[in-house]
Amino acid sequence: MNTFNILIVDDDSVIRKSLVNYLTRFHKADYKLSVHSAESTKQAKEFFASNKYNLAIVDINMPDESGFNLIEFINEKYPDTKSAMITAYKVEDYLKLCKEKSISNIIVKTAPFNFNELSQIVNGLLVPDKYLFGLHNYLPENTDLNYMTIDSSDSITNAQIKLRDCMKELNINNIELLSIALLEAMTNALYHAPHNDSGERKYERDQKIGKLIGDEVVDVIYGWNEDIFGISVIDKAGRLSKENVLYWLNRNITGANILDATGRGLYLMHCIVDRLIINIKTNEKTELIFLIYLKDVYSGHKPIYINQI
Repeated sequence: MNTFNILIVDDDSVIRKSLVNYLTRFHKADYKLSVHSAESTKQAKEFFASNKYNLAIVDINMPDESGFNLIEFINEKYPDTKSAMITAYKVEDYLKLCKEKSISNIIVKTAPFNFNELSQIVNGLLVPDKYLFGLHNYLPENTDLNYMTIDSSDSITNAQIKLRDCMKELNINNIELLSIALLEAMTNALYHAPHNDSGERKYERDQKIGKLIGDEVVDVIYGWNEDIFGISVIDKAGRLSKENVLYWLNRNITGANILDATGRGLYLMHCIVDRLIINIKTNEKTELIFLIYLKDVYSGHKPIYINQI
């Protein structure tokens, strides 16, 4: 059984000790964890001088030095160490820095803290081949999953209706907005992912598309339990990149997108769903995961989870 070393860097002793305690005692995976913690960026650098870490989770606002500077230090000196940031503040305010520093995972400190979500992110970062892709990794164990295939322009509408009916049965709020976000995700996957041999998009948006086969087909998977409803939209192109996602999100947030032809859909999804997770395997597949909480449990800002391998 593999053992991975994690360093938690946070000046809040309660958060720091809670994360160490949870990851040491309750985190479920088919590997072992060794977890250290540092209360300052200075101490974190001292730990790195004498230890090898597979993952560093760094608070953005540290008293001695910005967490972004520490991530930059780690990327330069220890490029094999993966990283994520954590904050109690509004993630959208940091998107420009995220793009500059190539940071695409920011965990938020909710009240109460969402430890299940922490486990999902840690698993995906440490063992992406097993834990990153697949809706089952983000829903409770043994959740029943349902499968649909989008293989024509008409099947997008059929899938939207089926998901909408399901959300009505679950009494989910904001069904109209959620339906728009899901329609945007499925439409983008069908029309934007396929390209011809010259690298140009094969289909124009709103073009009537008949029966598709092979890699152009889009998979939609959904499932729920009493606490959470999840949807996964998967194309088989993998043309999205985390740099572009961060760029588009930041432009929409700052208002610089007024003339942009793309990017609004991703921002819409981020704003509407409780959790948007974007997983990309370059040139192979892109997976958009939507998580909608059925109970009003966690209060706080929304995270950013964009993974590319």
